[in-house]
Amino acid sequence: MKFRIEQRQSHFQNSLAGACSVLLALCAAQVSVAQQSTLEKPAAAVTTVAAKASVTQAVAQENEAGDSSTRRKPGDEGIKVHGHWTIDVKNPDGTLAQHHEFENSFQPGGSIAIIQLITGLAVPGDMGIGVTSPTGQTPPCGPSSQSICLMVRSLKDEPGTSFCVSLAVCSVNLTSATSFAALPYTLTYSGSFQASEAGSITGVQSFLGSCVQSPAGLETISPSTCTLGNLSNTQSGTSYAIFSGTTINAVAVTAGQIVQVSVAFTFS
Repeated sequence: MKFRIEQRQSHFQNSLAGACSVLLALCAAQVSVAQQSTLEKPAAAVTTVAAKASVTQAVAQENEAGDSSTRRKPGDEGIKVHGHWTIDVKNPDGTLAQHHEFENSFQPGGSIAIIQLITGLAVPGDMGIGVTSPTGQTPPCGPSSQSICLMVRSLKDEPGTSFCVSLAVCSVNLTSATSFAALPYTLTYSGSFQASEAGSITGVQSFLGSCVQSPAGLETISPSTCTLGNLSNTQSGTSYAIFSGTTINAVAVTAGQIVQVSVAFTFS
């Protein structure tokens, strides 16, 4: 009897040991699977981030390609007129008292004049440049109804014809110079006047004179005949337009000082 009991116990122990072995094997397998899954997750995450980065880069490249197709190239910005002004105020002995530089603004009248010249509805007269004082104040060059000190090349054609009668005090010493050596090409006008009294300069203007004719009379007026004395009211009429101008910080001038003004126009 004792032998049978011990035999049964041994058999039970062997069975229990086998079951434990099976359980341990299953647990080990589950741990292995869990570890493998855990190790694989970062790789999947890295792959996902890389894929997102690739997609983002592709979208950015596509957007950049789209932008470049609509982006304007140099020279496609339209026609612009630039005016760089310089005002030097000198003492009677020639020493420099003040130096000012600034940019101007293209005026609507300048646009109209250019269209008229291109279409032949007007032929060119001349250009004049001036400095202005506040309305109602006497400019440094002396009293004028428009408070303008104007520099022109001639009193026979616009703008010298109309302005210099009563609207402005004029100096007939305007000069012009062109430069075609390199882009941008430049057209520069320069003039000067001596202040007859103290005053202030608060703006600048350039004037473009022309002779306007009707479409029926195209090609009947030449620039050489665009002067007040050569034209009758039935043929045409002289005109002027404010080509460019701007307001500036006040420049104080005393009597006897010389004011030198220049503007360099560039077209781009």
